[in-house]
Amino acid sequence: MKKLSSAILILAAFTAAAAQAQEHSPIKRFDSSDVLTLNNGTALIIPHIHDAEGAYVRLHHERVPDNEWQVFSYMTSGVPAIKFNSPFLDNPVETVVFSLAHERAHHYLGHIRQNYNEIMQTGQSSQSASAQELAADCAAAVIVRDESGYGEADLRIAFSAYPAHENSLTHPPTALRLERAIACLNGQASPVAAPR
Repeated sequence: MKKLSSAILILAAFTAAAAQAQEHSPIKRFDSSDVLTLNNGTALIIPHIHDAEGAYVRLHHERVPDNEWQVFSYMTSGVPAIKFNSPFLDNPVETVVFSLAHERAHHYLGHIRQNYNEIMQTGQSSQSASAQELAADCAAAVIVRDESGYGEADLRIAFSAYPAHENSLTHPPTALRLERAIACLNGQASPVAAPR
C-alpha cells in the first residue's frame, strides 16, 4: 500500500460524516483539519491554508455537473479561496494532493491577492501567469515532499492527469512544469519563499 502521511489518511468514520454533511449543501466549506473525500473513498486531511497576509483560505467544493475537472484559486469579496468540482475528485490521490498544494502555494506566495488587487484597481494584472505557475509548482513540490513524503514518481503520477498546455496563455507546457517541479523537489531550484 502507498505510503500514508499526515496529509493522507484513510478515515472511515470521518468519510461517512463528511459525506452525510455534504448531502444537504451544493458547496462544502472545509475548515482546517477537515476531511476531503475523493470519489474512490480515499480521505485526505486538509491542513491549515493561509495566504501571504495570513488570511484563512476557504476550500469550496462546487457540486455542479461538469465534464472536465477543475481546481483554481481566486478571491471572492476579498476572501481567498480555492474552488474545485466533483470530477477533480476522480483524479489519482497524487494529483489531488499536488493540485491543492499548487493552489495553496499561489495564495501563500501572494499571487492571487496581488492579482485581485491589481485587477480591482487597474482592470488588469501585471504578473506573468506562466512565471506564477512555475513558482507555485516549485512551492507545491516542496510542500508535498515535506508534508507527504512525495518523490519524483509521485510528481510524475500527479502531472500525468494534467493537460499538455502546449499553447496555453496561462500555463507553461506540462512537461516543462514537471521538469521544474522535480528540480525543486530535489533542491536544484527553489520558490520565492518556503510555504508553511
